[in-house]
Amino acid sequence: MDAPRETSLKRLQAGYRQLFERYPLPMLVVDLATLRLMAANDAAARCYGYTIQQLTGMHLPDIYFEEDHHLLPAYMRLSPKDRSMQRTWRHKGLGGRAIAVELDAEDMELHGLPTRMLLVSELPAAGPVPSTRNVAASHVPDRVQPLDDGFFMLDHEARFSAVNQAACALLQTGQDSLIGKTLWESCPQSESSAFRTQYEAVALHKQAIRFEFYLEARQIWLEVRAFPCSDGVAAYFRDVTTQHEDSRRLQQERERLNAIVNASSEAIITVDTCGRVQTFSPGAERVFGYASAQILGENLSRLMPERFRTGHVQHQAQFAASEEPSRAMALNHVKGLHADGHEMDMEGSISQVTVGHKKVLIATLRDVTERNLADAERQAARAQLSDLARKLMSQEKDLVKRIAQALHDQLGQTTAAIRILHDTMGVLRKGKESREYLRLDLQLGKLIDQATRQVRMVLIDLHPPLLDEHGLAAALDNELRSRALSQKAMNFVLNVPPEVLEYRWPSAVEYGAFMIAREAIENALRHSQATVVTVNLGGDTRRIELEIADNGQGIAPAAGTKPGHLGIAGMLERAHSIGGVVSVAPNPGGGTSVGLRWSHVE
Repeated sequence: MDAPRETSLKRLQAGYRQLFERYPLPMLVVDLATLRLMAANDAAARCYGYTIQQLTGMHLPDIYFEEDHHLLPAYMRLSPKDRSMQRTWRHKGLGGRAIAVELDAEDMELHGLPTRMLLVSELPAAGPVPSTRNVAASHVPDRVQPLDDGFFMLDHEARFSAVNQAACALLQTGQDSLIGKTLWESCPQSESSAFRTQYEAVALHKQAIRFEFYLEARQIWLEVRAFPCSDGVAAYFRDVTTQHEDSRRLQQERERLNAIVNASSEAIITVDTCGRVQTFSPGAERVFGYASAQILGENLSRLMPERFRTGHVQHQAQFAASEEPSRAMALNHVKGLHADGHEMDMEGSISQVTVGHKKVLIATLRDVTERNLADAERQAARAQLSDLARKLMSQEKDLVKRIAQALHDQLGQTTAAIRILHDTMGVLRKGKESREYLRLDLQLGKLIDQATRQVRMVLIDLHPPLLDEHGLAAALDNELRSRALSQKAMNFVLNVPPEVLEYRWPSAVEYGAFMIAREAIENALRHSQATVVTVNLGGDTRRIELEIADNGQGIAPAAGTKPGHLGIAGMLERAHSIGGVVSVAPNPGGGTSVGLRWSHVE
């Protein structure tokens, strides 16, 4: 230690020594092991009539009358809180002079020894000083009257010798009706209960005790603290019914929580910050195949494959050091190890709480092995269906193209030849027709024109004009113009940024997007009662954003998932086949919006 610091410490010690020596009230320091008086101040010397040197050569029993010596061992064993209940004593000064005192005690360490410092307050007494018991009886009532706790003193016959107002209120009786009567007369229930056993432990065996007692007459619980004195028993008591009710409710909540934990199919495990298992629920026993006794005290990492244990310890330490209340474990995917050695797919979370000033981690885990297997099977089936859908869509496109080509090249040419032949025959027979012939000729001409139009419409339906040659934007424009010819009351709008007009995407993607747009337009015309249909096309060379919106009566939010909406189901499947996503939702301002989002994936 450096010199300035040592000098400062010495000054501080000297200051405390002067404070002790000059304190106006008597102060004594007692060695707890030997009861030797290790120090005394000037006020103590004046109080007891001895010199300081004489006092420090004495033992604590030397300042007590012999009849009170048997009380000292019990007093020295009292806790600091309980010592405050036995403060009034009769001490012996020089020449056997009796001194009525109150003691305040504080445990401390002096020169490495456990000691107790006694602060002595001399009580005024008129006439001869009575025994320790009578000193207490004459002074305690005045001190305890203001207390909220009830207080009474009993003599060796268990008669009330002192009682405060709080005690009278709790016992619902007056002081006069208690003083001089036995406890058993005033409270008959106490004689046949555990109260009598506790009383005898204090009165006969000189033990300071604390216990609880149910006062049936008032249906309340009392906490009693009783202390022996030379001539009977001193007791403090208070109503703890509310605490009992709180404790009972807490116990009910604990039992309810235990029932929930025990009934849970999930594994609920609590561990300390080092990972040692503290509780292992019945659900955990079922999930992992271990009995609770086999796991308690073990590290949680025992329940996972060895290859994950090091990482788990690190993540657990990081979580315990954080302020997060909870988080998913391993991104909600954990590997567990069953008692029979097989691995399990698990998902779970970990939380942290503070119990008794100690941090506790709670892991909640569930076995999802079967669910993951089922999910994998569903995903495989979905992949197979998607692959099949893509093949069917591709075959549909090829088949439609071939049919359209056949109609155009064969049936179209045939109807054109019929028209030419019909016109030629009309020229050749001009001037030779009968009226009936002219009527039939006119009808045949109309039928030929109708067949030609129908073939053209079928061709348009089967294969979108301009799609292969000029792309999606041109095909959509042509579609809306064609619709406008037959839907005079409907307003069709196409919005395409200039830079998007020339973009081209994969042929299958353009075809799928066009067919989705056509289906959405058809649905709007048939079901929405709209007056405006707007098509918005955006994106870039690797992305398509297509929206078909109307101002009609709208659609329910979940309608696309209900049976019977095959048009929407078809759009969803087409989008899935090209790797896109379709959304169908009501517009905030009314009507329905159908959206397609597609992005190129390497």
